[in-house]
Amino acid sequence: MRALHEVREVTSTNDVARDLAARGAPDGTLVIARSQVAGRGRQGATWFSPPDRNVYLSLVHRSRLTAAQLSGLTLDVALATATAIEDFAGCFPSLKWPNDLLLRGRKVGGILTELHTDLSTDGSPVVIVGVGVNVEVQPQEFPPELAEVATSLLEVTGRSSSPRELALLIGRRLIEKLAGYEAVGGPDLVAYERRFPFVGWRVRVGQGGEATIRRVMADGALGVSFPGWNDIQSIRSGPVTLVGPPEESPS
Repeated sequence: MRALHEVREVTSTNDVARDLAARGAPDGTLVIARSQVAGRGRQGATWFSPPDRNVYLSLVHRSRLTAAQLSGLTLDVALATATAIEDFAGCFPSLKWPNDLLLRGRKVGGILTELHTDLSTDGSPVVIVGVGVNVEVQPQEFPPELAEVATSLLEVTGRSSSPRELALLIGRRLIEKLAGYEAVGGPDLVAYERRFPFVGWRVRVGQGGEATIRRVMADGALGVSFPGWNDIQSIRSGPVTLVGPPEESPS
């Protein structure tokens, strides 16, 4: 990494990284915080951010690609984070499109990537890559709305570990993976599919009806099929809720 900024408390590490990028911070600048007071997730959701318990980090990624070519970047961010967790804790996170990391079916981490074209002198894209991972949170510490859906590395492994050490490892893995993305112009779909167990699952798209997951696409979209449609539709944004695994055919 080109530069490391470690801070005690921030609103959001993405905010700090964006401000640093606006002042010319180089590609690979990493921000690590011990606490966030306004951590955010996808679609405006808040991120549970107790001090000194979790990973809160953001990376400045200055790209040579076009904004359109970066649409699949979140897939590689998820892969890099999952690989770092596996190397660090010895467990195998699965990935839930588009930005959740799961252990034992519960969320252990999340990703928020924000693309800007006003943070470079020539208008080239700058992506602020935000990652949060639950590390040292005890099950009883999660707020009620998260108690059944979230977990931590401590709960899964039974071992205490350092959020800072994991954050540094995630930062290194992100830089390596994003260099690969820049080289080929797209995500590592083969590796992503190994961690994506939801092909064939039924989902609810937005407030509408059910669909079936068919694949994750190279542009980062989720490919689904709706009843009565023969072709695959691309879902690029909005809430997608897992309904259940494939229904077994009667024998």
